[in-house]
Amino acid sequence: MPSPSGMTISLRRLLILLSAIGLLPLALLGLWSLHAAGQYRPASWALVWPKRAQVDWARRHSKDKND
Repeated sequence: MPSPSGMTISLRRLLILLSAIGLLPLALLGLWSLHAAGQYRPASWALVWPKRAQVDWARRHSKDKND
């Protein structure tokens, strides 16, 4: 069926276009959530890493004294 402007669009192309437009927000939301997950750092990590470094340092130095 011709449109008033004289351009014809097949039903198949129209459905593909509408599907793509409908899926675009989902794709953007998915990318945004992956980005947010990559940025996530729990507050407890600020306490874990320094303690782990202290424990590793203590283990290294305790082995030196015992050998």
